[in-house]
Amino acid sequence: MINNKGFTLIEVLASLVIITFIVIIVVSFSGDTLSINKDRAYRIMKNNIYKVSQDYVKECEAEITTCDLEWNDNKAEFNVYKLKEAGYFKNLRSPIDGKDVGNCMIVKIYKTDNKMIDVEIVDNCY
Repeated sequence: MINNKGFTLIEVLASLVIITFIVIIVVSFSGDTLSINKDRAYRIMKNNIYKVSQDYVKECEAEITTCDLEWNDNKAEFNVYKLKEAGYFKNLRSPIDGKDVGNCMIVKIYKTDNKMIDVEIVDNCY
């Protein structure tokens, strides 16, 4: 009587092919998910910069903090790095690629009758 309790070479190769396909599918989906999450995190970062910029300008106008904003025709602008220097952010690295966005993002402020009316973030990073 012959004992045939092992797997044949064809069965082992078939199993490896199936496992390889599963791994390829899982890796491709997780790569897409990471990309989507990085984009979402970058949008959240820009939104935080927008909100902090509003607070920064309000504090400057109320003379709570010292600022060197130069107003020309009720407009002012500065690099986002100024917010880091003022202590509002510890890190301005993009979640997409780790690049520092402090010098490539610009905050523009527009006001009428000495009241801030709008903050715009100009993204020159990507």
